[in-house]
Amino acid sequence: MYSKVVSLVFAACFSVALTNKYRENSEESFDRKESELSSSVFIEYKNPLIDISSGKIQGRVLETVDQQKVYFAFQGIPYAQPPVGNLRFSEPLPPINWNDTLLTVQDGPRCIQFISIAGSEDCLYLNVFTPKLPRKDVKEQNKDLLLPVMVWVYGGTFVNGEATVKSFSPDYLIEEDVIIVTFNYRVGVFGFLSTGDYAATGNWGLKDQILALKWVKENIQKFSGDPDKITLFGQSAGAACVSLLIQSPLATGLFHGAIMQSGSALNSWAHAQFPRKSAFAIGRLLDIKTNDSSVLIEQLRKIDHRTLQTTSTSTNLGETIFHNPLDGLVFAPTAEVHHPGAVFANKSHEALKDGNINRVPIIIGFNSQEAIPFVDVLKYLKPYLATYDLFATRLVTDSLNIKSFIIKLVLARLIRLKYFGLIPIVFSTSQLTQFVSDDQFVRPIYEYVRQSSKYNPAYFYIFSYEGPLGVDGKKRNQPGVGHSEDNNYLWNRDTNIKNPPTEDLLTRKRLVKFWTNFAKTANPTPEFDPILQNVTWSPTNIKGMVYLNISSNLQMNTDFSKYSIKFWNFIFNSYGEQPYDTY
Repeated sequence: MYSKVVSLVFAACFSVALTNKYRENSEESFDRKESELSSSVFIEYKNPLIDISSGKIQGRVLETVDQQKVYFAFQGIPYAQPPVGNLRFSEPLPPINWNDTLLTVQDGPRCIQFISIAGSEDCLYLNVFTPKLPRKDVKEQNKDLLLPVMVWVYGGTFVNGEATVKSFSPDYLIEEDVIIVTFNYRVGVFGFLSTGDYAATGNWGLKDQILALKWVKENIQKFSGDPDKITLFGQSAGAACVSLLIQSPLATGLFHGAIMQSGSALNSWAHAQFPRKSAFAIGRLLDIKTNDSSVLIEQLRKIDHRTLQTTSTSTNLGETIFHNPLDGLVFAPTAEVHHPGAVFANKSHEALKDGNINRVPIIIGFNSQEAIPFVDVLKYLKPYLATYDLFATRLVTDSLNIKSFIIKLVLARLIRLKYFGLIPIVFSTSQLTQFVSDDQFVRPIYEYVRQSSKYNPAYFYIFSYEGPLGVDGKKRNQPGVGHSEDNNYLWNRDTNIKNPPTEDLLTRKRLVKFWTNFAKTANPTPEFDPILQNVTWSPTNIKGMVYLNISSNLQMNTDFSKYSIKFWNFIFNSYGEQPYDTY
């Protein structure tokens, strides 16, 4: 009983830790009151109106926190019909037109979240933040004056996340004259349940993202945005989604550049382990007695969302316990059966290796020690960690496709000696951090860069700046930059520390500059810039893997020795069985 309780606690903690150190937010949006604006600005821009494809919307005017730059916020714009009833576990449909002016001055409801019944199934809304609007007295806009657009995909282990100004206020990015779009997409059972056949093909959350991009393509010029200069960017699970959309023929032409922070399609956690098995496990818990996929989905559509979410959480926790969480998640993207609406139906590594991807320039990288927040949780769950000492083959990634138990035992010994020596894993905090960082982030992202650079300009980075802004002012338990710290340098978040040190502010300015330069020119350093120490960030290639080390000093580098790249290349080349899906 004790081990069972510990395992349940571990599963919950692991899922929560993997969601960008996710914090439960109230249903209230974080609003900057219009009264904070200067009266002259308020009078000049009050009640901005735009006529989009579905009808008229009214937004509001705000100012950025640093430069008091005026921008216009349109929040809670429906980009799809509510995915309820027969639209649950279905492709999203465009919104129904409305006649009256729609007030879009606060965030729409978030989607239903993990270990919570908060949120709503009616959650497919987006926000547009623009520093300028078209002049009403000009009928046709000059395309040269349109602004680049950056569309954000949040992370959250595919079970959490929300596009709210509380979590992702765009102040710092807006100050560089770009348009920011954030949007909700379905997560958890509602976003990624799949039966592995035509009854429920899965990837509903990814299909939401594609529809949101189509909305942006169609409407963004009404907000002074350039529909031919759209950059898709995301972090963690959001980065994996961006990567999968690069792989998807359905997303061809919908964006023109991509930024992936701490995630890719090759990460093991970017794919569901056993989607069909998980779907029927939920059905059994709800007393749906069938082996027929169509009957299962028909019955699941009748279950109220609170019951379905609670049941799926139980399934998620149970499967995380009994299967190795290092080998994938319960609710996540999955290769679909071949059909016209499939987001992807092939193995990700094979698609990448063979060049079956969209041709767009990319920025991609990872934080210097991604695993820190996860290991900080795991060290309190030593009985569960002990299972990796007792069953060492759990250290051998399923990405290798190895069927032989004997070979797995051999590799388990090699991996254990490489990272832990003779010390029990349960007592090896720093070694465990390095192993999880390498296994879950560095190796797959490095391979993604290596393969994709054959076809797309690829700007590779490691974010290694250890500032208090990254950890919300808390004390660091280990050296290195943990998962999600980079988000605090891009977004004006409700949890960010006030008055960060000067060097943190400089790092924030640099990261924002790199990202927005890329959105504007497809090059993060199009010209010498003293703020960026006049560095030239060169794209990498398969013959010479180079990266930009983003720290107090900005330097191009080729040294990956900290991350055991050669060791893992030897493992995959000597023992792996192709074709690979993840890596």
